[in-house]
Amino acid sequence: MNGTLITAFLRQRLTSPIRLAFLFLAMAFPLLFVAAAPATGFSSLENAFNFALIFGAGMIGQDTASGVLQLLFARPVRRDTYVLSRWFAASIAAAAASVAQVGLAALIMAARGSTPAAADVGITLANHLTSAFGVTAPLVLLSALAPGLGDLGLLLMFYISSAILQTVAPAINQPILANIGQIVQQVLSPVIDFHKVQLSAMAWNPIVAWASTVTLSLALAIVVLNRKELSYASTS
Repeated sequence: MNGTLITAFLRQRLTSPIRLAFLFLAMAFPLLFVAAAPATGFSSLENAFNFALIFGAGMIGQDTASGVLQLLFARPVRRDTYVLSRWFAASIAAAAASVAQVGLAALIMAARGSTPAAADVGITLANHLTSAFGVTAPLVLLSALAPGLGDLGLLLMFYISSAILQTVAPAINQPILANIGQIVQQVLSPVIDFHKVQLSAMAWNPIVAWASTVTLSLALAIVVLNRKELSYASTS
């Protein structure tokens, strides 16, 4: 990974007014629910999916559309290093926002007389961290495929398609279609739910599935970017 690429990416994300506005909304609204019903715990926080979208959307596609990629790759920057740096930077930003939100939620619950158990805080943080580093992996692949913010369009299309499959499958008695829809959603949003992980041999299944999805998404993103033809003449 490249520290300069990571720093530049984070600076660009944290100085974007639109992204900061969405970040505030994604941070504040769940905390309002926690304040209104502290006894419900961390359930309203869900995971880091929204934060991953805020920081990760267009992480490669915007550089493709603006011509930044041509300038970057005209220098001694490897394409795999670029992909991994983009993914890591977006993941770190989403993870930091998630940790801050969980911490604020815990403080709010404690102030309202519903102090969460340390184990619940730890499990929630673990879920959010795996979500932050998981969701950004397929997102970087989609961003490598589509210019600009086209990755959001592809993500929405896949989610709608998976929802349709899961809705239609029972009506036509085709459970395999429902399974395909569930798999698509799991691939687009890989997360390890540590509330459900038990101390047994089966506990490794969700961990292996998460790691496989992240690794395959990053590998495919690198392959796509390596095969992408860039016109360097257009930047002169």
